Amino acid sequence: MTEEWLARQRFDSTLYPRLALRGAFTKRVSTALRWIGSGRKVLDVGAGDGSISERIRMEGNSVTAFDFAEAVSSASRYPGLVIKAGEAHSLPFEDGSFDTVFAGEILEHYEDPAVLVKEWSRVLKPGGSLVITTPDGKAASMLHATHKVWFTRRTLAKLMTECGLRIRRAEIVAEQKTLMMEGVKS
Repeated sequence: MTEEWLARQRFDSTLYPRLALRGAFTKRVSTALRWIGSGRKVLDVGAGDGSISERIRMEGNSVTAFDFAEAVSSASRYPGLVIKAGEAHSLPFEDGSFDTVFAGEILEHYEDPAVLVKEWSRVLKPGGSLVITTPDGKAASMLHATHKVWFTRRTLAKLMTECGLRIRRAEIVAEQKTLMMEGVKS
């Protein structure tokens, strides 16, 4: 990852608060909430303004909202969240720290998504789950200038399996052109 690319992602993060707030009540989010469940220690990678993190917390979970400092700074309006800033490919957490990692609409922004999935898996407890949402297919993904890769159900399952996860379930939210997948750490 180049510094120029990271700077562009940080600049784009100023748009995330409006998008995340609107997106906190979508079918994609309600499906993710159902998959995550309650009573879990959750890391929300790419949390933006924290509105989806807060929805996850309201389901009875302990949630850490994680993103670039510029993106996650406004999440402080939700006092029940733990807020951390940093890079998604280098998490400042111990191995096995979380029951669930939720990564909504972030994987497609990185040129080497395997680095991310491996890092997110590292912080999962054995038996923990990684829930990913990403645009479904090339047409959906390439609508945004900062998307670097695109996924189908097959390619995302292959990536997650190669990174040591067992696929538990997958779903396509057609009206939002979103692919959702959950992998479990052995």
